[in-house]
Amino acid sequence: MEDIEADYFYDPYLISFFTQGKISSDKIIYKMHDLIHDLARLVSTDTCFQVKTSHYPLFGNACHLALHYDNVRPIDLKATHKNERLRTFTVMCKNCGSGVVKLVKKLFYYLKFARVLDLSNIGLGEVPEPIDHLIYPRYLNNLSNLRHIVFDVGGKLSSMPQEFGKLTNLQTLTAFVVENRKGHRIEELKKMDSLRGSLSIKNIDNVTNAEDAKDSKLDMKLY
Repeated sequence: MEDIEADYFYDPYLISFFTQGKISSDKIIYKMHDLIHDLARLVSTDTCFQVKTSHYPLFGNACHLALHYDNVRPIDLKATHKNERLRTFTVMCKNCGSGVVKLVKKLFYYLKFARVLDLSNIGLGEVPEPIDHLIYPRYLNNLSNLRHIVFDVGGKLSSMPQEFGKLTNLQTLTAFVVENRKGHRIEELKKMDSLRGSLSIKNIDNVTNAEDAKDSKLDMKLY
C-alpha cells in the first residue's frame, strides 16, 4: 500500500505540485505551491486539522490531526469515541520537557484505526499500559492497524507496553526498549516483518543470550 501511496506523491511531484525544499537532519522537506496548498485545505476542510491546545480535543470527525502545543503547563492527551476516525495523530511541542504532555491510558483505545502516530516531540518516557489487564488483548488489537510510530530516539523512552510485538503491521518504529522480562524482550520484534528504515534498540545489554537475539529475526526483515 505504501508503494501505491508513494506513486500518489511522486506523480504530482513530477508535474511540480510539490518542490523539494531544505534538507533537515536526515529528512527531505517538500513544499507545496501556495495555490495548491489553498486548494488542498479547501477540499480537506472536514477531515484535516491543525489545532492549538485551546481547541483540543474538540476535533470531531477529523481523520488527520496535528496538535500544536508550546506551553510548559501539563496537558493530558485524550480521546473519545468521536475520534475513532483518526488515521494520523501528530503532536508538535516546542518547549516540552519530560512529563509536560501525558498520555491518558485509554487514548489508544479510541485510536483503533490510526495509521500514523508521531510522539517524537513530547519528551515521552514510557508508553502507558492499559488501565486494566483484563482488556489488554483488546487494547492491542485496537492498534493492530497502526503502521508508523515515531519516538524521539535520543529521548527518555525507557519502557514499552507488554507484548508490543502484537503490532505486526508496523512499518516504522524508530526506537524499541529491551527489558529482561516476559513480553518486553527483543523477541517482540519477531513478527514485525514489515519494518523498514532505521530502528534504535535501547538497553541492548538486556539481550542475555544469542537465542533471544536470533528469535527477533532482525536479519530476516525485508527492508
